[in-house]
Amino acid sequence: MKNLVRMKLKAQEVVTGPFVGINSPDLVEIIGLAGFDLCVPRALSYGLRPLGEALEEANREVMVIVHCENITGLERIDEIAAVDGVDMVFVGPYDLSQSLGVPGEIFHPSMVKAVSRALEAIKRAGKPAGIFVTSPEEAERRIGEGFRYIGYSVDGLIFGKACREIVSTLKSRRQGT
Repeated sequence: MKNLVRMKLKAQEVVTGPFVGINSPDLVEIIGLAGFDLCVPRALSYGLRPLGEALEEANREVMVIVHCENITGLERIDEIAAVDGVDMVFVGPYDLSQSLGVPGEIFHPSMVKAVSRALEAIKRAGKPAGIFVTSPEEAERRIGEGFRYIGYSVDGLIFGKACREIVSTLKSRRQGT
C-alpha cells in the first residue's frame, strides 16, 4: 500500500484535511468524497478493533509530524526541523499566538514574523510545512506562502457551519412561501 499523502508532499503538492474527533469509516468516506486528501483523527480507534491490528497499521503508515506551537519551539525551530526521521513540521498558529501574547491574532505583525521564521527554517531543512486554517481564503494565503499541508478547521466547526447554512436556507424558504 502506498502512502499517497507522503507521495504528494514529496512532490511538493498541497495536502488538505480536517482534524476530527470521531474516527469512523463513514466520516472518512464523506471527507474523501468532499475532496480532502485525508482526515486527522485525534485517537488511534482504541476499542473499535484489536489494538495489535491498529498498531500494526499505524506503524506501517506512520508519518512523524512535529508541531511548533510556542515560543520555545520557535526559538529551536532550526534544530527541530533538522531532526532525522521527522517527515513534516506543523505550525499551530492559534497556540503560537497565545504564546506570543496575541491570542487569536494570527495575522498580528509578531505572528507574521514568527510564522515566516518557522516556514523558512522548515524549508531549509527540506521538509514540508503544515499549518492550521479556518477558511478557504486563509488556505490559499498559506499555500501561497509555501505551506504544503493544510489542516482545515475541525469537524465540529465544519459541521456547525453546514448546519447553520441549512437552517438559514430552510427558514428563508419558509418565509418566502
